[in-house]
Amino acid sequence: MPGPLHQLIVELLREHPGLLQALLAPQPSGFHPGPAPLQVSDRKMPERLVEYEADLVLISDDGPILIVDVQLGQDEGKLRSWPLYVAQLHAHTGRPVILVVVAVSPSLARWAGRERQVGPNLRFRPLVLGPAQLPRVEDLDEAQANPAMA
Repeated sequence: MPGPLHQLIVELLREHPGLLQALLAPQPSGFHPGPAPLQVSDRKMPERLVEYEADLVLISDDGPILIVDVQLGQDEGKLRSWPLYVAQLHAHTGRPVILVVVAVSPSLARWAGRERQVGPNLRFRPLVLGPAQLPRVEDLDEAQANPAMA
């Protein structure tokens, strides 16, 4: 069951989906949300046998769909389900999908960001936002202008 910190991060991104665009823009993944505003999608991920529910799904008119998964600790089951999240949503929509894992510590970011061999011809690596990828907001005026980033 998600705890208060987990829910706080999800709600912050739900209330300020543009924050994720700002955080992803400088990342070297080569896959970024487009310039159109992101909107929260309440879609559950379709699957015939088991229903997987992401923490947050963000969509825009022109960019990839973003699945956001907040991780407060290592969950080996997520390593197996993350590729399914992406594949299921891509199969359902036909659009590119990025899994963004928000990790609360450097060690968790390293754990989540490792490439995994899913099969002989499929490797999977989520895009991870950990403490090292978050900009430090040290200017009071900037913090007041963009409190979600602070």
